[in-house]
Order: sequence, then C-alpha cells, then structure tokens
Amino acid sequence: MDEFEPIKARSGLFALITAGLEDAHELAVQGQRTKVDRSEVLKILERIVDQTNQIEILLMAIGALEE
Repeated sequence: MDEFEPIKARSGLFALITAGLEDAHELAVQGQRTKVDRSEVLKILERIVDQTNQIEILLMAIGALEE
C-alpha cells in the first residue's frame, strides 16, 4: 500500500476547490444575463448553493489535514 502524502492530498483538494469556484463563477455569470426568468434564477441560486456547500466540505477536509 502506498504511503499517504498529505501535501499531495492538500494540492488535489485545492484543485477541486478551484474547479468548484470556476463552476460557481460560470453560474454567477449566467445569473447576470438580462433575460433570465425567475424560475431560472432560482435554479441558478440552488446550483450555486450546492457548489458552495461542496467547496465548504473540501475546505474542511484541508483543515483536517492540517491538524
């Protein structure tokens, strides 16, 4: 079994956070369009909340690695 490498794990988690932030950014850009109806705004908001929740989990995992 390979040895666990915290630095590589932390780096990978930060990469996942970066991807999540990029996805959230794209959603926020979609919400800026002038022709977005209310139902679409609510869907965008829900997806941003889901994305930020996932990012929070990754942040907590990094924190646990650093303890």
